[in-house]
Amino acid sequence: MNELLSLPEKETLLHSLRRGEEQAYRQLFEQYYVPLTAFALRYLGGQDSAKEVVQNTFVVLYQRR
Repeated sequence: MNELLSLPEKETLLHSLRRGEEQAYRQLFEQYYVPLTAFALRYLGGQDSAKEVVQNTFVVLYQRR
């Protein structure tokens, strides 16, 4: 999944996440892991740190679903 989601697609995804649908979580991870890691890398300066922050964010999101 390389293209950004449209607003209606994002809304549908968020509703699915709120319902606890694991497929929605997987889609969110696949869509945003790489861009979020690149974003974090710019601020943290290290790839390992950036990956860890993003992974921890997804873990918390998964736990709170």
